[in-house]
Amino acid sequence: MLLSFQSLVLLTVFAQASLACPSPTNSKSTAQCSQPRIRKECSSEQTDYIDAIQCLKTAPSKGTSIFDTLESRYDDFVALHINTTRGGQKAPSLINQPSNNGNQSHVTVYGVHDVGVFLPWHCYAIWTFESVLREECNYIAAQPYWDWTLDNPASNGSLFKSPVL
Repeated sequence: MLLSFQSLVLLTVFAQASLACPSPTNSKSTAQCSQPRIRKECSSEQTDYIDAIQCLKTAPSKGTSIFDTLESRYDDFVALHINTTRGGQKAPSLINQPSNNGNQSHVTVYGVHDVGVFLPWHCYAIWTFESVLREECNYIAAQPYWDWTLDNPASNGSLFKSPVL
């Protein structure tokens, strides 16, 4: 059975959400987080999360000045991911190094997966996506994570019966 493109995108978003980094703790600080975002397994907030994603898909793009083919706010994040993971003609290079003669040369490093800033970048990208869901689509929960073992056939689950797909 082939997965639809939409299902594959949702699956990718859930997989990325499971890798989101928590904020570091600082024992010297006396400041308290007044509203911590507590991540839960996606099945408990699935309907609200899917509704928020659908909201992003109907909201107009804010990135058309860079990528003129974008139609929705959700497309903005798809373009961000495509252009920072495998490159794109309009994506800025991640590294600019001076050449031996002092002139600025461009080293083409489009893939954020290939550089040391991947984890901080990924944490920020997930946090930004979650913040947009909350601010623009009234999503009140934190970005969920997917416990794929619950849908694993070995545990009497099925990826193909998952309501997300």
